[in-house]
Amino acid sequence: MRLGIVIVALCCTGLLTACGGGGSPENGDTGNGTPTVPATSQMAARAHDNPDGIDPLPSFRAASLPSSSRFAYRLEAPAGSPGITITPYGPHRYVSGSDLVPMMRRAAELWTRRIAGFRMPDGHYHMELSEDALLEMDFPVGYQQAPCPREACANHYGDPTLLPSDRDNSGRNPVIALNPSFLNAFVRNGRLTIGGFRILAHEFGHIVDFADQQNTGMYHADCGGGAIMCDRWESNVPAIPVERDFDGIRHHYDLRADTDHKQFGIWADAPGPDSDLEHFGVQVTRTLRVSPAYSVWTPLASNFISDRVEIEAAVAGTRSQGPAAGMGTASWSGDLIAVETSLFQPVLGAADLSMDLADVDTLDASFTELQRTDETGTTHALSDLAYTLGRTDDTWADSNGAVLASFYAVGADPGGAVAGTLDDRAQSLTGAFGALRER
Repeated sequence: MRLGIVIVALCCTGLLTACGGGGSPENGDTGNGTPTVPATSQMAARAHDNPDGIDPLPSFRAASLPSSSRFAYRLEAPAGSPGITITPYGPHRYVSGSDLVPMMRRAAELWTRRIAGFRMPDGHYHMELSEDALLEMDFPVGYQQAPCPREACANHYGDPTLLPSDRDNSGRNPVIALNPSFLNAFVRNGRLTIGGFRILAHEFGHIVDFADQQNTGMYHADCGGGAIMCDRWESNVPAIPVERDFDGIRHHYDLRADTDHKQFGIWADAPGPDSDLEHFGVQVTRTLRVSPAYSVWTPLASNFISDRVEIEAAVAGTRSQGPAAGMGTASWSGDLIAVETSLFQPVLGAADLSMDLADVDTLDASFTELQRTDETGTTHALSDLAYTLGRTDDTWADSNGAVLASFYAVGADPGGAVAGTLDDRAQSLTGAFGALRER
């Protein structure tokens, strides 16, 4: 569901007057203090830089979880926190040739990762915010905006007069626009300065309808105590929203505790109480840290920002020694849950494994019907994968260590299930799989 906005109009028209704004562990939690990664029998974890400022959560919420699987699926994600899609408009050198869009995504993340739900106190405002909320924002860059005479402006219900006039859904999406004067003042060789980042974060505060509750109707904060929503730049103005800024959006939102990360994942539970395989899946933790950066303007914003995505694939259960040697073949079928590690999007597919019982030291694994889901819900087919795994004790692995598998008893069958992790750098995939015995 998209995040529809019908609120009182707001348009900032000046940088220095009406519009200028200016340590958690890697295994975090989902906002309630309870880590979702269980005690595991097997885990693969990898941390990645996030140069494009991607928020993986919208694509996870858009994924269609299997309904006919033998496993029970669940998505664990922060309730209510909206995903953001930002559509840029502008000359190539300002958009594709710069870090403005990634920085705008990070400015949005600083606000939205704390949003847990929407308040509607009097019916005057309406903002629909559901579990799969998606805020679509337009980002015109490098035009001389007629109604925006200074460097930057924001309008949280959309404004068709902010160029370009032919942008998609013109007048409906929230919009933040940057004039050429912003680019001249705050962009150096295609890279945003920390002063420019302050302004982006300030403008997004208007998109989520900041209002100073101590000065009713004021769209900027009193500058006395230091807040990014202050309407003039002083030495105590931070580069990130602080508690005084979040106080200004509590009239619309319930907020979760202050955090520097957001965590979510997809898990599959094994059926029945007689399975020693409990569940398998992936967890994603995006950690964004930005230095408050007081009293500085000109250094590059990237010098003050750490943006990392950690992907953990895990299997929980009690491993067995696997099937006994014998005659014939055995096969297992099930599912793969993975993450494409360059786009940070979920990948779902089938997992099939087979073994010649005359040689229980060799296990063949194939992953097929792989589908990557983007933030719009569109799926993209990926190539099939196949591996031959050799045994060491109670673990089977391919020669490169990309796939690790172990067996789990189901009832009296010590080889009733097989599960493991896939961590193939060449394929940009990290995930976990589980399969139940067919014969």
